[in-house]
Amino acid sequence: MDITYSILICTYNPDLRLLSRCLKAVKHLKNDGITYEVILVDNNSKPALADLVGIRAQVAEIPGFRVIREERAGLGH
Repeated sequence: MDITYSILICTYNPDLRLLSRCLKAVKHLKNDGITYEVILVDNNSKPALADLVGIRAQVAEIPGFRVIREERAGLGH
């Protein structure tokens, strides 16, 4: 399957309420035949976002979603 576009969400120790709202908005996007992937880049948050039950549950509901953890701090990585 060809991906039409990618949604990247870059974050570091986010306010979980705001991140949850962002993920809900992505979940409810109308795709109308457009294929996309969603990548959450965790820039070394403590705790790791992939370890949080609430985040894992939301990620499981969005097709094509993956979490990438970047251990090095800063936007350049």
